[in-house]
Amino acid sequence: MPMKLLVRRIVVGFALALMSLGAPLTGDYRGIHGQQPGPNKIYLPIISNWKIQNGPEVYTYSYYMSTASPQELYNRGCDLGKRDLSLPGIQDNIVILDFGGPRRLDSGEYAARLFGSPIVYVSTSQIAAAVEAFGEGYYLCSGDDIFSTVVIGIGTNNYTYDGSDIYQVNYAHGRAWAQMVNAVNDWFKMKGYTRQVSAVGANDIELSWNTYEATRDWLVGYDSVNQYDLINFGAIPGCPYFKSPGSQCGNESYKWTKEQVWYVIWGSPPVYPLPEIYANSGVNAEQWYLMSVYSYQIHGIPLEFRGVMTQYWACVDRYDSDCPVLDNTPLEGWNQLSSLVNSDSRTAHQIRWSTDIAWNRRQYVP
Repeated sequence: MPMKLLVRRIVVGFALALMSLGAPLTGDYRGIHGQQPGPNKIYLPIISNWKIQNGPEVYTYSYYMSTASPQELYNRGCDLGKRDLSLPGIQDNIVILDFGGPRRLDSGEYAARLFGSPIVYVSTSQIAAAVEAFGEGYYLCSGDDIFSTVVIGIGTNNYTYDGSDIYQVNYAHGRAWAQMVNAVNDWFKMKGYTRQVSAVGANDIELSWNTYEATRDWLVGYDSVNQYDLINFGAIPGCPYFKSPGSQCGNESYKWTKEQVWYVIWGSPPVYPLPEIYANSGVNAEQWYLMSVYSYQIHGIPLEFRGVMTQYWACVDRYDSDCPVLDNTPLEGWNQLSSLVNSDSRTAHQIRWSTDIAWNRRQYVP
């Protein structure tokens, strides 16, 4: 038995004996909402000086993936593990690995298209191997830190173009994605990593990229076999904000009702939102807050935001013309959403995670 696993079992067994019954670091809304319970429960040790750190205080890098190399993914997971080993307390992390748009290979296996050029498609089995390597890198490189954790969001999106058959935003792809997430977690269980590492599905659902019907079809497929949550790390362009309370969600090509938006960000049983809060003006935070108010008013329960995504480091890595108005730092984005949500008793709750999506960022800088 590896020494770390032996030490872990001894220490965890002792710690568990000292713990009172805990609860997940999330709002307890499931009795009304019906959301599926996730696998990621963080219990609070009685030892008083162990601080669980999350949010912008210890944000993570998420990635637009241009590779599915297990060695590269191991290195990125190892970077995060080393960082957590160097920090005091217990770190509670999420990382989104965005493998790009959904595809289906000639072999019949479902896949995603990586970002960048040349065009590269990677199958769900290749993606699974890459994510497993990331988790293993985190687990091994976190060393004697046996309580810090990472949840890995295995990401795709709902992008289509003129309804082309090459894009697979459909039931079958969603089902295949959930099967992959299940298989990755089975591998983590087999290796003994699940105290620190787990995976969930993730989808960058953008209202301006596809119809509600196609997007819902993918979500229903995911929900048909999933054992783990799905993180929606998308945006809701066009939806109401403070200066335009009656605006139409979506764009000219794809118009969505607020009820349709509600379904893909919260109403679908596996889904939890981790929204893009990119805009320096705060308009993204206003849109998501108002959707939470809508959820409370129409469905009796607000949204439970699992976290906030920003893109500051993506703009540093690969600057474009939108960056001057869409480059919130992790602290700015998190504060924008948290301050609105927690200024209203109808929507108030702790927002757990903060992550900043990047292209090439690797090393964590103290």
